Amino acid sequence: MIIMNDYLRYFVYTFLFTITLFIFGITLIKKRKYGQYVRKLGPKSHFGKEGTPIFGGIIIVLGALFGFVFYCSENDIFQFRYLLLLFLPIFLYVLIGFIDDFLKVKYHNNDGLSIKLKLFLQVIFSIVYYLLSLEYLTTDVIFLKYRINFGHFYPLLILLMFVSSTNAFNFCDGMDGLASGIGIIMLSSLLLISLNEEKRDLSILIIVYIGAILAFICYNYQPAKIFMGDSGSMAIGALICNLCILLKIEFLLLIIGGVMIIETSSIIIQVLYFKITRGRRLFLMAPIHHHFELKGYKENNIVYFFWLLELIFVIIGYIVYLKYY
Repeated sequence: MIIMNDYLRYFVYTFLFTITLFIFGITLIKKRKYGQYVRKLGPKSHFGKEGTPIFGGIIIVLGALFGFVFYCSENDIFQFRYLLLLFLPIFLYVLIGFIDDFLKVKYHNNDGLSIKLKLFLQVIFSIVYYLLSLEYLTTDVIFLKYRINFGHFYPLLILLMFVSSTNAFNFCDGMDGLASGIGIIMLSSLLLISLNEEKRDLSILIIVYIGAILAFICYNYQPAKIFMGDSGSMAIGALICNLCILLKIEFLLLIIGGVMIIETSSIIIQVLYFKITRGRRLFLMAPIHHHFELKGYKENNIVYFFWLLELIFVIIGYIVYLKYY
C-alpha cells in the first residue's frame, strides 16, 4: 500500500507540474509563433489546425524528468551511468524530433530533416545506447519461454528496435489525442510488467511519463491547443523501446506495438502498391488513420477506435507475458 501511495504521489506531482509547464509553455510558443505547418496534400479538415503550437513533446519530457529527479532525490539514486541508461534514449531521440520540428517551423514546410540524415542519427544514437548498456544488459532474449543468445547480433536487434519503434510511433501521431492515448495504453501495460518484475525504478519512470502525457492530453484533445510534434512522438517511441529492452521482453514489442505495426505497414503497402501499379493507391492516404478520415469518419471516432485496438493488443501482450515469460 505504501509503495502504491508513492507511485500515486509521484504521478500527481508530475501531472500538476507538467500542467503548469503547459500553461506557460503554450503562451510562450504562441508568442514565438512556433506553429504547425499542415501539408496541403493532407485531409482538408486539418487545414484549420495550421499554426497550432508545437514542441509539446519537449514539455512532456521536462515534466517526466522533474518527476523522476524528484523520486531520485528522495531515494538517493544518483548513479549517473544508470540514470543515463534510463533517460539517454529519450534525450537523444527528442533531439532528432526537435531539430525536425524546428526546421519545419523555420522554413514553413513539412520537410524537416532529410530521411537519410534522420536515419543516420537514429542508427548512431542506437549504437551509443548499446555501448552504454554493456554493463547492464545480457545478449539473451526470451522468445516463448526459449532463451536465445543473440551474441554479436544483439546490437543489430537494438538498432532495429529503436529505428522501427521511434519511426512507427511517429506515424501514429496525426490526429488530436491519437499518439498520446496509444502511448499511455502501451506504457500502462509496461507498468504492469515492471511491477510484476519488481523493477521499482522503471515503474516510477513509467508512472511519471504517463502523468506527463496525461497532462498533455488535457491540451491535446480535439481541438488541440498544442501538438507534441516529432520531438514528443520519437521520445515516446524511444522510451517504449528502452523499457522493452531493460525488461528483457524485446519480442513482446511486436504484440504490444500492434497499432504501430499496422500504421507502419499501411505506409509500406501503399508505397509498394503505388510502384507495382504505376501510380494507383490502395489507401486514400497513409498512414491508415488518414484513410478512414478521408472516408468521412469523424476524427474522434477514429482516435477511439485505435485506442481500443491498441488496448486489445496490450491485453494479448500481457497474457503472452504471463504465460511465456
